Amino acid sequence: MCLTLMQYLNKRKLIIIAWFINTLLSMLFFALVLDSNTLYLYPCLISAFILTLVIIIDYLQFKSFKNNVTKACENPLYEAAENLRFNNEVLNSISNIHIKYIGQISEINEKNKEKNIFFSKWVHEMKTPITVINLILEKLNNKSNIVSEVNEIAMENNKLLKYVNDSLNFIRLDDFATDYKPQKVALDKLVKEIINDNKKSFIYSGIFPKIEISTHNCVVLTDYKWSKFIINQVVSNALKYTKLSSNTNNTILFRITSRNNTTELKIKDFGIGIAKHDLHRVFNPFFTGEIGKQQKRATGMGLYLCKSIAEKLNHHLNIESQENIGTEVTIIF
Repeated sequence: MCLTLMQYLNKRKLIIIAWFINTLLSMLFFALVLDSNTLYLYPCLISAFILTLVIIIDYLQFKSFKNNVTKACENPLYEAAENLRFNNEVLNSISNIHIKYIGQISEINEKNKEKNIFFSKWVHEMKTPITVINLILEKLNNKSNIVSEVNEIAMENNKLLKYVNDSLNFIRLDDFATDYKPQKVALDKLVKEIINDNKKSFIYSGIFPKIEISTHNCVVLTDYKWSKFIINQVVSNALKYTKLSSNTNNTILFRITSRNNTTELKIKDFGIGIAKHDLHRVFNPFFTGEIGKQQKRATGMGLYLCKSIAEKLNHHLNIESQENIGTEVTIIF
């Protein structure tokens, strides 16, 4: 945007008005003190000349500065030729603002990229249960072992429901504050409810839940729905990987304890465990590890969602695991 002389004078009008007032007062002073009218005109003419010169120089500098600001707004890497301190400070500030917003835009784009990858994997995962259901329905047409086939259909439908819920929870993370309702929750009752919800999976997999409570106070302050999601996700993983294990201990242990004014829920399975070199990456988005790649049925989002939600709830989520021995997940409320 080009700066006209009139626009510049309008911006500097207070300085010009102040000069005129000062000049008039000086002329009045000299008129009262000196007898000659011409003597006090010379300082006024010199002052007017200096003011005009200053205005011209300042106008050119200001115009150049404004042009530089316009270019800097268009390009954060733009560097002005003038070596003026104030000029460079302003341009550097504009550049820093540019860099800040570019970083924020990159972060937003990265989140959108994660969502796109997730939904791509999610759609792919939808195909497997649907295909299995179709195959089971073909078997049902022959009316052979109907009860067993119906149970398998129920299992596959539960997987579909889980994938759908995972996708919805992933979307809700950005608006977590509006979906957060803190309340007192009885942790032991919540665990029993989750076990009951997964009753068919426990029975179908031949795995037995066991609850141990070593505290008198199982009430925690949390969001019921989000905490249920975290625990349910951990239980789902425990069921899946215990089922794959050759370990004879087909138990998932739920232990509730209190320590240092906190309540801990430990969920321990005796499944196939996690490889040591994968353990520090299990909370990364889309990370499936060696076992997940072998199974080809993991999105790598379950524990990532659990960790993200736990942090938003101000809870802590820790995981310990040994390959072929088992995994223990600790949720600290």
